[in-house]
Amino acid sequence: MAQHPAYTMAGAIGGIAAYSRARSIPSLVAGLGIGVLYGIAGYRIQQNIDYGHELAAASSTVLAGSMVPRSIKNPKPVPLTLSILSNVLSDDLNSPMSFFLCVNTCTNATKVKSDLRYRCSQQYGKDRVRLVKVIRNGDWHEVVELTIRVLLEGNFEKAYTKADNSLVIATDSIKNTVYILAKKSAQVQHIELFAIEIGDHFISQYSHVSTVHVSITKHRWTRMLVNGKLHNHSFIRDGDETRSTRVVTSRNTGVAIESGLKDLLVLKTTGSAFHSFFRDEYTTLAETDDRILSTSVDATWTFKVPNSISIANIPFDDIYDSIREITLKTFSTDNSASVQATLYLMAKQALEKHPELETVSYALPNKHHFAFDLERFGLKNNGKDSDIFVPFNDPSGLITATIARAKL
Repeated sequence: MAQHPAYTMAGAIGGIAAYSRARSIPSLVAGLGIGVLYGIAGYRIQQNIDYGHELAAASSTVLAGSMVPRSIKNPKPVPLTLSILSNVLSDDLNSPMSFFLCVNTCTNATKVKSDLRYRCSQQYGKDRVRLVKVIRNGDWHEVVELTIRVLLEGNFEKAYTKADNSLVIATDSIKNTVYILAKKSAQVQHIELFAIEIGDHFISQYSHVSTVHVSITKHRWTRMLVNGKLHNHSFIRDGDETRSTRVVTSRNTGVAIESGLKDLLVLKTTGSAFHSFFRDEYTTLAETDDRILSTSVDATWTFKVPNSISIANIPFDDIYDSIREITLKTFSTDNSASVQATLYLMAKQALEKHPELETVSYALPNKHHFAFDLERFGLKNNGKDSDIFVPFNDPSGLITATIARAKL
């Protein structure tokens, strides 16, 4: 295989440059080797480049030689040469620039002593832990049904980057822990306090756990009314509404608590209007002074938690009952100009009544009910005469907002 004279000259200059920089014979050999390999490359691509490109490639050879680091006293030119040669002989090498980048990469690789490190942000744990606890007070029983998720953060990086499981707490162990704590706890029915117990356990039990995320959903069981009296041990599932909490327990920053209710389906047949909204060429919705208003309420609220001592004094159950009552009362009695206006009234009243709260959020999707067209059958079904409606689920409007106290 022939070598182009320009590359032979460049190889010699590159070798001298490498020797003058590192002051070692191996560096001289490496520089000359690079020059020879550039000559081979020049021969291969001679049919596809002009003299200007050859000169640029030769110049890059000199630069490659001059980039041999001073700190390398005994470089290993044989692996380096083989690495470069494999790229030179590759059919994918089409330009001097791609070859130079390859040489530069290989040269840099000789300086890397350890694996490239990446940041690892992770959580892992057990989801959908189903739990029912029966609380017996003589003949009077209570039933609590929960769905629980526990996610851990901490010193688990090597499980991801090194396949080292030595610090991994098995998710099956996390599940077992939840059931054991539920058996021992007197707070299972008070989901915020039970979530705090779970978080505290993992923080105190495992020094390499830094943060615990506990989410609990409480499913609704209502005591049956039999012969006008509440039954001792019989219950009914009276809807899909759930109560929830999410507690984050951190070794460094303490506890953060968010609670809420979800899937509270409500409807009123009057007392809701929607008019005077923005209109343009895309608007087809008719204005109305009276309509059915229905939504599935999803509300969350966050607590001010100054220290662990005060947590026990927060009336979580009372606050839940109060916000649920505020939501239902405001929905029923407000002569609503829009869902947005009604939402704001709900959140505002909750913040005013409960100083323990920091924020209140609502998500209210529209559950549309449109009057069915009966005029083609000679029947009036619009305006005050409308009483036959068709429910529509999709698409639906979605109105959300988070209301917080103003910082004065």
